[in-house]
Amino acid sequence: MPTFFLRVQNKLNEIVFTSAGKEVMSRQFDIVVYGATGFTGKRVAKYLAETHKSLKVALSGRSEEKLSLLANELGLPQENVLVAPLDDHEILTQALSKSR
Repeated sequence: MPTFFLRVQNKLNEIVFTSAGKEVMSRQFDIVVYGATGFTGKRVAKYLAETHKSLKVALSGRSEEKLSLLANELGLPQENVLVAPLDDHEILTQALSKSR
């Protein structure tokens, strides 16, 4: 499993993830918050949406209804909602692979 490093470029306020010195290819989202409707996940999602507006944040978890409500509350588009049951490895992998 590769080790990932986070490099912040203050000049453009860009966040770049690297693996062994190479940039990881661009994906649909910068970060996926799995369990976004739980106590901690909701706090993390809210912090990211309010403080790091340049990040493309996706909300993920089991309940589409709860995720949609949270996305509306945070002002995120519905395409940032990724429903992924924890017991379905294939769907979970697809959802999480959409982030860097």
